[in-house]
Amino acid sequence: MQSRVRREQYTRAKEDIFVRTSISEAPRHTVEGNDKKHARLNLIADLLSGIPYEEVLHEGLTLPGRVFDPHYKVAPCRRSFMCRRSIDFERSPRCGHSVKCIKG
Repeated sequence: MQSRVRREQYTRAKEDIFVRTSISEAPRHTVEGNDKKHARLNLIADLLSGIPYEEVLHEGLTLPGRVFDPHYKVAPCRRSFMCRRSIDFERSPRCGHSVKCIKG
């Protein structure tokens, strides 16, 4: 349990490394956060906000209608497919479970 005893020493060493290695061309930044997911999302949002962005206009796209064959039956899941349970998906046409089937 020496890591708990030396926590303050480790923290001081980390802060010293940050001070010594942070230069104007490559400054170091720390992200404070108890929730890693939110901290990472905030970091990504901050990084993206520093990139200049201009809207790109695209021409409109018209898709043709879908063709439906009532005689076609989707094959059931095979071992090469991995099923992930999710409440967001309807019953899978491959296996009939309330899952999303993806190629695994």
